[in-house]
Amino acid sequence: MVDQDCIGLLCRLASTMLQGISLGAALYVSLVECPARAKMSSATLMLQNWKGTFPFAKTLQGVLVLSSVGTGLIGWYLDTTASEKWLQLFSTGLMSLALPWTLIGIVPTNTLLLDTEGSLKKGDEWIVNTLAKWKSLHMVRVCTSGSALIAAGFYWTNLFKTLQM
Repeated sequence: MVDQDCIGLLCRLASTMLQGISLGAALYVSLVECPARAKMSSATLMLQNWKGTFPFAKTLQGVLVLSSVGTGLIGWYLDTTASEKWLQLFSTGLMSLALPWTLIGIVPTNTLLLDTEGSLKKGDEWIVNTLAKWKSLHMVRVCTSGSALIAAGFYWTNLFKTLQM
């Protein structure tokens, strides 16, 4: 039989794992996909590439963030280690910052880029500059998920130290 302590532990582990996957995905986009796109031979190809990868990345990032926050909150609620519990909540809170940032910071640029006809009318320089702006906006996700993962690392380190005493 699985008790609440076990469920809480599994949720905290899942949250940490999902934070790591989210960080890895955000780093891949920022360090591999965006630079490769920037080297394409035309702005039209760059825009087409962005539009081709966007739907899957949007879904993946959404699922990762929401799942990490959900499991993190459940794990925090069920955590019985009072001295480390706040670190789990802090980590989850940092991860949740990706949600408002996406809505406020990234969605307006996404909307502009998704309007292919409008983007093409604005010209190559606009497309190149807007994709560069998008990359900068996306780097905030690297920071939020990376910070959340660091906080989770402190949680687990402190928890293991407590268990050893």
